[in-house]
Amino acid sequence: MTRNFTNKITKKASIIFFIMLAMIICVSQAFAYQFMADYIEIDHGEKTEGKLFKGENATRFEIKSGKKQNTIQVTRYDKGLIWLIDVNKKTYQESHVPNLSNSFGVSREPIIVANGANFTREYVGEEKIDSYSMRKFIVKTTYNLKGESVNDVYYEWYRTDFPLPVKTSNLDGTVTTEYKNIKFRK
Repeated sequence: MTRNFTNKITKKASIIFFIMLAMIICVSQAFAYQFMADYIEIDHGEKTEGKLFKGENATRFEIKSGKKQNTIQVTRYDKGLIWLIDVNKKTYQESHVPNLSNSFGVSREPIIVANGANFTREYVGEEKIDSYSMRKFIVKTTYNLKGESVNDVYYEWYRTDFPLPVKTSNLDGTVTTEYKNIKFRK
């Protein structure tokens, strides 16, 4: 009788083990990423940090100010949905966005016209950031905001293997955004 009881426990343990293994595999596939990176923004001395995870059909962007996790933005391109989660208040907001683009790339053409805006991007030179050689551009943007013409000028630095500008900065360097510790899925 003891042997039969032990076999039943062993079978149950095996079944539980395989169910847990299947769940781990499913969860890891659901959160598989093409790349991930640390995000750092400095706006006139105020620092905001976060992490970006880019998957095939989704992006997760975790943003924190100080030591607390503040918000998480999850974008599902295949469903046309964006969720903005306020971790501290334990609330979320869902937005439906039809025709949501999953390209996540940035056109590097010299002149782009979109929605009446005019963008020009001029090559400035090469610089080293995080031990990588970066192509530096100056970007000039002109657009209308409530009937007034607005001009923005800023710098962008690109790595050849990353679809976003690794760093952006206004001309005087008081507002910067940077992606660091970029890791690609192998």
